[in-house]
Amino acid sequence: MGAQGPPPVNVSAHQLVPGFANLVLGTLAVAAFPADRLGLELTNPARLDELSGDTSGARGFSAAWNELRQLKSCGVRLFIDDFGTAGASIVDLKRFAIDAVKIDGSFVKGLTHHEEDDAIVGALIGLAHSLGMQAVAEGVETAAQLEHLRALGCDLARGFHFGAPGSAGFVRSLFGRP
Repeated sequence: MGAQGPPPVNVSAHQLVPGFANLVLGTLAVAAFPADRLGLELTNPARLDELSGDTSGARGFSAAWNELRQLKSCGVRLFIDDFGTAGASIVDLKRFAIDAVKIDGSFVKGLTHHEEDDAIVGALIGLAHSLGMQAVAEGVETAAQLEHLRALGCDLARGFHFGAPGSAGFVRSLFGRP
């Protein structure tokens, strides 16, 4: 298991309107950034059902899914953020072509001293793998947490254990930009 590559960009349900995929792909082209290096985190996929204004949510979901499908076809990776908390549910794993689930740091925090967190994290990793997805642990702060996640079969991890957030200049330097 290693640290995750460039962090995914958060995307809310309200951003997934017609034209969003073209905006993202155009920006990638201008920046000469490969689409397969970009990950988008769906921060609250349950909200997609609320976008259409009808009671079924079908039109809003369909429009959002069309945008995500276009991005996926170009290699953009999709993540469900904070899986196990907030608005993400198991049904979202089925209805979106998700590449990875991001396990919320609140579960990772208790790994070394709460059996319940160990059971939940292990189950989420197993679920992700059984569906052909990667499991990404957020909020890793200690070597003990990282080792525990490795033992559970977690694929990737991120958190202060790997380094603190950097300034805009530091991030630009990572991409070879002044």
